[in-house]
Amino acid sequence: MKTIGVIVAMNKEMAKLKTIINVTETFEIYNNTFFCGEYNNTKIVLAISGIGKVNAAMTTMLMIANFNPSLIINSGIAGGYATDLEPLDIIVGNKVGYSDVDMTSPIAGAFPYGQIEGMPRFFESQMKYINEKMQEEVKLGTIITGDQFVDSYEKASKIVSRYFPNDNVMACDMESASIAQVSYNCGVDFLIIRVISDVIGRSNKLDYDTFSMLASNKCANLVLEIINNVK
Repeated sequence: MKTIGVIVAMNKEMAKLKTIINVTETFEIYNNTFFCGEYNNTKIVLAISGIGKVNAAMTTMLMIANFNPSLIINSGIAGGYATDLEPLDIIVGNKVGYSDVDMTSPIAGAFPYGQIEGMPRFFESQMKYINEKMQEEVKLGTIITGDQFVDSYEKASKIVSRYFPNDNVMACDMESASIAQVSYNCGVDFLIIRVISDVIGRSNKLDYDTFSMLASNKCANLVLEIINNVK
């Protein structure tokens, strides 16, 4: 039986999945809780990493080392950057990278902004898991990750316009690139999915909590669709 791991950052991003996955076992490993169950003849391992790059990387490594998933799906909500986005749009990060890594100094190796020595500048999701029907439901673009909560368009634009002007950045978060990097290093397929809870710098008609719950549920639906599609 194949195993798929799903990592989210916050409890509310896990709520719907836990009601659908038949959780039969729970494991506590170094302050990380892993919920194991089955769905559609597939073993599912769910985990809540907490917010931030280190938390996300640690959860990913523990999941790979202890449960050996063939695919890790990182799902959740994010602030949208692209001006044509609307709340509840689904983004699949076909590329993810770091917004706060700077090794551009000649002393550090003069790497392009966002790139760590020995790593690609961007980590590419395995798009084979997104079929044609799903592609009609989502937008493809770059997601950038940093240990900062980007809450203004000016702050986001300062990063994107200077360092990623031609990279189709659609959203900013605090976990996805770390999960992608660990998966990449371990040779595990990964997908990064974000549902837009709010567009950075734009006033929303509904409050953040309402939108974030709707976004989390929508993200869970796509995760289940992907699991159903995995051969």
